[in-house]
Amino acid sequence: MKRLIPIFEHIHQDPTLLNLEEKLIVNYVWGWQVQDKCCFASDEFLGEIICCTPIKTRGIINGLANRGKVKITHAPGTTTRMLSIPIPGEPDPCVQELDIFGDVEF
Repeated sequence: MKRLIPIFEHIHQDPTLLNLEEKLIVNYVWGWQVQDKCCFASDEFLGEIICCTPIKTRGIINGLANRGKVKITHAPGTTTRMLSIPIPGEPDPCVQELDIFGDVEF
């Protein structure tokens, strides 16, 4: 399936993002965040966007997280991974999303 993904200029021009794969992942997460939403995309889904295996995609995401470019949050008691872009002074949409798990029994 083909997808058109608009690239945000500030992400495309960011010299701290090392390659196209990193830029596409950060861009995808940012696309949710500008809507005040958290990104729940799986390694498989993001891997399709960047043409990489889920394992390589997970490694790229972990590398971005280690450098502070993305934040990985897990819902309590689940393996659900949520991605966001940390912005000092701005609320994290994934922390707000955690509220939806408060009333659910796992």
